[in-house]
Amino acid sequence: MQRLNQDGAQWDPPQLTNPSARDEKGIDCEASGPEELRLRIQVTTPERAAFREIGRGSEFRASTSEEALVEALRAAIEAKRTRSAPDIHLALDAVHAPAHALRSVAEAFRRLHGGWAASVGFQEIWLVGPSVGLVQRLAP
Repeated sequence: MQRLNQDGAQWDPPQLTNPSARDEKGIDCEASGPEELRLRIQVTTPERAAFREIGRGSEFRASTSEEALVEALRAAIEAKRTRSAPDIHLALDAVHAPAHALRSVAEAFRRLHGGWAASVGFQEIWLVGPSVGLVQRLAP
């Protein structure tokens, strides 16, 4: 919301949805805006491999190649594709995986997969890094 508001929007801080709601439909949080607008957000992480291996008790060594980081972004979006809807924004949470949020990685992603990401069905896809300066739109 800080990034959108920095660009001139007027969104309130997001509120978590009820995680036990049966009708959640892929919405993790919502923000209110002017004229009763609602911004519906699905949140996921691009660092899926690390959490999977750590969860198994295995050692994990991250690849920091730009290609691997770009492909991790694509895989995270693909994993949430069934939740896509024209009124849902997808936020890739890279707060604890800041290599994913580098400008060069976002630019490479847009160059290689921007068209595909725009066709997945989310209203927008955002990469959320550890600071407002590292919050970048990936699609559309």
